[in-house]
Amino acid sequence: MRYCFFLLLIGVTTAFAAVQNTKPAVTNSASQNTNRTATNTVITNTATAKTTAADKPAVMQPVSISNNVSTSNEAVTVKSAAAPAAPVAAESKEETAYEFFTRTLTYGTPSQIKDAVERTKKSKNAREMAYIASHFAEERRKAVKLTTISFFKTIIDNNAKAVLRVAVKDEDEAVKREAFSMLAYYPDKEFEPNLIEGLKSKDVTTVDGCIKALGEIKSELAVSNLIAMYTNGVIKDSTRGEIIHSLGVLKAKEGETFIRAAASDIGEGAFLRYQAIVALGAFPSKENFTLLREILAEESPELSARVIYVLPSFAAFTDVRREIMDAAKSDAEKVRMYAVTALKNYKDDDVKKLLIYRIVSDNAPDVIYEAVESLSAFSDGPGTRASESVIETLKNVTRAGYAAKIKKRAKEILAERGVETDEKKK
Repeated sequence: MRYCFFLLLIGVTTAFAAVQNTKPAVTNSASQNTNRTATNTVITNTATAKTTAADKPAVMQPVSISNNVSTSNEAVTVKSAAAPAAPVAAESKEETAYEFFTRTLTYGTPSQIKDAVERTKKSKNAREMAYIASHFAEERRKAVKLTTISFFKTIIDNNAKAVLRVAVKDEDEAVKREAFSMLAYYPDKEFEPNLIEGLKSKDVTTVDGCIKALGEIKSELAVSNLIAMYTNGVIKDSTRGEIIHSLGVLKAKEGETFIRAAASDIGEGAFLRYQAIVALGAFPSKENFTLLREILAEESPELSARVIYVLPSFAAFTDVRREIMDAAKSDAEKVRMYAVTALKNYKDDDVKKLLIYRIVSDNAPDVIYEAVESLSAFSDGPGTRASESVIETLKNVTRAGYAAKIKKRAKEILAERGVETDEKKK
């Protein structure tokens, strides 16, 4: 009995040992199977696949393969990687730049804001210019306000009116003064009361700018103010000149007496007389024409040029063409030059002969150049005697010893008419 029990015990032990010997084979097989499956599986985070005999066979779910998975016999490792950044659209970049610009105007120092505004001055970005104007009402710093006003003096833009509406009421005198100066760049009836108020400024540049702007907006309200300023005798010559000019632009009959007096007074400065002569063009009359002829006889180049400029307004009282032709024969070089330039508006045979004479006989290059330019205005048909004389004169200019710019202009005129010069024929 004991012997039978002993044999039974040996049998059980042997069987148990046999089972134990089969475990490594199962483990190796399962591990290899797991590694093969891992190549087709996406595993997040770093993981090592291990299998033992106690593990139950896993049921693998099919998934897509990732490029970020690396495998080996011992482990499967997933490489963590950030998703590639999407390309930034051009609109997004522009929006980012604009947002940065707006933040600079809101939070930047005066020097940073000045730099940003200078860049906008070069780029002329419409959105940025609009923001500069809209931001002005919120701005408290004097330096930034002055930067904005200076910007809109350089870059003329309708957005500036939003700045003006606020700036002319600013508590700071420096800002207010610059605002009145800025008004001259934006003549508008809306600002008529502000412009009249600007006449009281102590800054001459501001006053002169307001006077000019009042003339441009045809302010009838300003006439009495301008005359009162002119007669008080304590204003600068530049201011008197601007008043005379604006009274002429406004055609203010009340100002004609002052305009005549300024034009005829040889003791006055050239600038004031210059402005008065131009203003006389607004009041054509026999009396004023006689005054202009007297000024023309002075043979002052600057004054004669202005007389020639306004003479067409007096056509009812004289042969304007003849007056200009007479001026073209003056001993004063600049008077001849201005007269020859004005003759471009008259296309008859006498004018043509005078222009050709000036080209052939004058010794002043500027006079010759303007005569060539005026001669180009004649457009007679081909084959006519007059046309031949014009073309032959211009050809001679290209051959003779004239200044380079005169020759060049003559060649251009001939080319416009389809006439070849001697150089091209060669």
